[in-house]
Amino acid sequence: MPAPLKGACLHSNMPPKQKALVEQQIKDGELHVLLISPETIINSDQHGFRGLMQMLPPVSFACIDEAHCVSQWSHNFRPSYLMLCKVLREKLKVKTILGLTATATKSTAAEIARNLGVSDNRIIADLPMPTNLVLSVSRDAQRDTALINLLKGPRFSTCDSIIIYCIRREECDRIAAMLRTTLQVTIKLFYSRGGGRS
Repeated sequence: MPAPLKGACLHSNMPPKQKALVEQQIKDGELHVLLISPETIINSDQHGFRGLMQMLPPVSFACIDEAHCVSQWSHNFRPSYLMLCKVLREKLKVKTILGLTATATKSTAAEIARNLGVSDNRIIADLPMPTNLVLSVSRDAQRDTALINLLKGPRFSTCDSIIIYCIRREECDRIAAMLRTTLQVTIKLFYSRGGGRS
């Protein structure tokens, strides 16, 4: 976060004291950026837009990360994303909405644009892949063994850290346990509602 801006996140797994602190910062107008799940916004709206949403100052800009979740064709479609756009525009009067995703096909991107109320000519896609990213596909029958061999190989020998994305939380937990045991490494788990990553 840039130094002049103050931000916080609000989610259901926060300890009550920490949540109360963030809510007080919202009430006091101390925050410039708030990271929040679509489900939290939608749940607030379904309770008569009481509480959290009423505390917010005017919102000038909303960024929807993982915007592929807006599409019903996404592997981790979340209905709250569809309702989110309506709440942002109608209840919070947000005029500028940016949707970001790195995993949308052209048809998914078009559906996202429709759901966000954005014309197709506002979609920016097919940007060159960053030079520090390498994508490959493995069709190995023994996927766990292939992953371990890949991580032990020369491609990752100079890396200080590696992110492994998984579709489901259970798979994330299983792979993390396997890597801890096999490679004797430290693993940190971070979960989203649509899946997990280790």
